[in-house]
Amino acid sequence: MNRLNVLTYLWVCTGILGANLGNALIQMDHPRMEDVYEVSYLETLDEVDNPGRGFYAPVYVHYLPSGNQVPEFDEKLLHLRLDLAEFSGAYNKQGDAELSADMLAALDETLAQMERIQSSAVIRFSYDPWFSGKKTYEPAMDVILRHQEQLGEVLSRHEDAVLSVECGMFGKWGEMHGSDACTQENFNAVIDQWLGVLPESISISVRTPGQYCGWCGTSRSELAGQITVKGQKEYRVGIYDDGYLGSETDLGTYVDRAAEVKWLSNQAKHTVFGGEAGTDGGKHGEVGFTTEFLEKEAFLTHTTYLNIEWNQKLINHLKKETYQGSEERYQGTDGYVYLKNHLGYRFVERSLKMTTEVPLGQIFRFELQVENVGFANLVKPKDVTLILVKGDRARVIQLNDLNEGKNVQAKNCDPTAWDSKEITTMRVSFPLEENLLTGEYQVYLRIASPSKTGELGQTGYPVQFANEGDNVWDPYLGANYLGTIRITEPQKKYEWSPEEGIRLEK
Repeated sequence: MNRLNVLTYLWVCTGILGANLGNALIQMDHPRMEDVYEVSYLETLDEVDNPGRGFYAPVYVHYLPSGNQVPEFDEKLLHLRLDLAEFSGAYNKQGDAELSADMLAALDETLAQMERIQSSAVIRFSYDPWFSGKKTYEPAMDVILRHQEQLGEVLSRHEDAVLSVECGMFGKWGEMHGSDACTQENFNAVIDQWLGVLPESISISVRTPGQYCGWCGTSRSELAGQITVKGQKEYRVGIYDDGYLGSETDLGTYVDRAAEVKWLSNQAKHTVFGGEAGTDGGKHGEVGFTTEFLEKEAFLTHTTYLNIEWNQKLINHLKKETYQGSEERYQGTDGYVYLKNHLGYRFVERSLKMTTEVPLGQIFRFELQVENVGFANLVKPKDVTLILVKGDRARVIQLNDLNEGKNVQAKNCDPTAWDSKEITTMRVSFPLEENLLTGEYQVYLRIASPSKTGELGQTGYPVQFANEGDNVWDPYLGANYLGTIRITEPQKKYEWSPEEGIRLEK
């Protein structure tokens, strides 16, 4: 199948059955579900290059008032380190300035290019020229807030491409230390501004739990017990760790490691956690950049991304280490394979029950078990779509939009709630539309960005299951293959009563 003539629409099933009609009411049958074994339910050991997770490549840009160029890249995950020093009077010696139209256009095109190749980025801005770590040149606070407002307008146009924004703006490398401007008051203002100018789908990260506590008014002693919920401003703010496993404190990230990791075990389910590995490859008490410790703590911190270039000594160490942990599937592989496969979310289809033969007008059902074997959750919102393919045509059913009723069910269809180390069972049922053609259909499940609802293929940052075999993923649909159903002629004839919203037997 190279190309589909796609017939796309949203199918909302409501008002199909009525009541109080005695024998005139036709009860819909519920055909029995069968176990389906058309794909392997074994996890592949190959990396699945899903959006918004994994090892990133750093990209440095020193923005100018004019003449800016769009950097070249082809990686699926980037860390954009974007330097705004030219717009600070402390650096340019001419006065603080708004970000120029040319600079904003270059950023806009960079993100548009990322969308064209379905690449994602963690982004950090700073006033550290070339991210050299030598000296910073922050402008006045009101100018920083204005810069954020300008940047927010651009980032909001490309929210699919922006995985997370590391708070930045202050200090060496934008890491919120090493500058007189690094005060909690300034941090608080910038955090609030990011939350105000960016859409909810983009999470914010600060450098340490202490900075988070100073912003939200929680003490470190209370942090372990804090569980935020959607709707709270705190829900969107996490941390990034550029001292990852580099010492017992992760090079100053933690003060009370156990308590702060406990907080992360909840907070990083819906914010993005990652950073750079510490430079020391040795062990520090229990802490170390080893598969043994990663298996223990990375599932708690929900580690999503790390820098592939920092540092190579540690990467090479993992490549020489044999995995001997609790996951039987990875026994005998090296530590690098284990780490790269577990960064972020990783969904594996474990079982499927489905009605494999359904008369038109009757109930189609399936129960799909998906295990998230990755360290982390999927944080960016996605819609789940069922695709029925027959020949060169496809029918698309948006599961998130099904209105639940007597014969309609859509349970656990939010993949951001498929928790790490858990098996989630999707339960879906709805009546098959009677104008479908009869015959055999291939059934696919597509997980993609809400903004691309109804589109197929590689647009919308689709998510691939990490199952073994070459029949699982269809790149032309951007969807995961489930199995085959046969749709047959209806068992009874019906007429529609629009006044009653029911089907009556002829």
